[in-house]
Amino acid sequence: MAVIVGASTSIPLRRRNRNALAAGIWLVFLAYAVMSLQSSHLPPWRIALGWMGLAIFALFYLALFWWHVDGLELWYTKHQVRASAIVGQIMLVVLCALLALVRPKVAASVLAYPIAFAVFQMPEVALGITLAIEVVGMAVLVWVTPSLMAWAIGSAISVAVVTVVGVLERAACRGQLACQAEQDVLARLEERQRVASDVHDLLGQTLTVMAMKAQLVERLIGTDPDAARAQAVELHGLSRHALAQVRELVSGMARMEVDAQLAAARTALEAAGVECVVSDSRTHGGHEEDSAFDTVRGWVLREAVTNVVRHAQSHTCLIEVGDEILAISDDGRGRSNAPEGNGLTGMRRRVEAAGGELWIGPGERDHGTRIIVTG
Repeated sequence: MAVIVGASTSIPLRRRNRNALAAGIWLVFLAYAVMSLQSSHLPPWRIALGWMGLAIFALFYLALFWWHVDGLELWYTKHQVRASAIVGQIMLVVLCALLALVRPKVAASVLAYPIAFAVFQMPEVALGITLAIEVVGMAVLVWVTPSLMAWAIGSAISVAVVTVVGVLERAACRGQLACQAEQDVLARLEERQRVASDVHDLLGQTLTVMAMKAQLVERLIGTDPDAARAQAVELHGLSRHALAQVRELVSGMARMEVDAQLAAARTALEAAGVECVVSDSRTHGGHEEDSAFDTVRGWVLREAVTNVVRHAQSHTCLIEVGDEILAISDDGRGRSNAPEGNGLTGMRRRVEAAGGELWIGPGERDHGTRIIVTG
């Protein structure tokens, strides 16, 4: 258990007020203390002292619940407890003891409040210690003043009620925090998967072309140094482009619209010796260029062209773009019955998340592969 200093400053004022109001409901038990003071035959100064003590006790109790709102969350998530909460718990017990000096029945009537703060804001060990102190204190009061037995029973009932309600609240809090922790883990995994998919889809094409350029430079260096030098210059440009893509990915500014990816597709296909044929029938009456669906189509186009360059062994790639459709076809060796890899799985996930449909199958006359996106 770690003890930390200070209270959370990020808790909204409305939540603090609501917490203090909920705690104030338990002030109904002060009716017993008020009845005890009114029916007593104590000197006026002791009665005034009792009223002052009750007022201070009630205000301090409400201030504790207003100031400490996230005690259970802090304990169950980080195993930490605030030093101010420990001091406040001790002060509540001390105030009970001081009220006992004014009138024991008054002290017996307020024993539920230290328990309330412990059960709603403190670790289990603090609750156990507070219960033990109160049981011993009540036993001493009853032993010294046997007439307090009825008040002791009433106080025990109020303490039991507060404890049961508090234990149920603690169980609900643990369940809620466990559910939130599970949701946080799932959110982190989803974000990690999204980043992995973005890196794969964004850099896969560029790195594939760079690898092919490097192989070409290696083959030409001995036979045609000038051509090899030209390819090396292009390779250098591609490496700078890859760095720019990484920066765009990190900053969330990567341009994945169809028009931007059409230019990249031509470059990648030509570098791989594949003829690129583009059929653009858009009338600008469908999805706007900066829409989420157009961005998804850009991702699909990039991944599909990357697969053509890497695996298809094709001579021609046909890209058809319409207002509501995107189709990429090649005349390569096709997919046969190969399972979908990370790229195709990520492609399908992006399209379905945007409300579109993705179809992957053989091309014309069962040659090559055809990918169609509609939405």
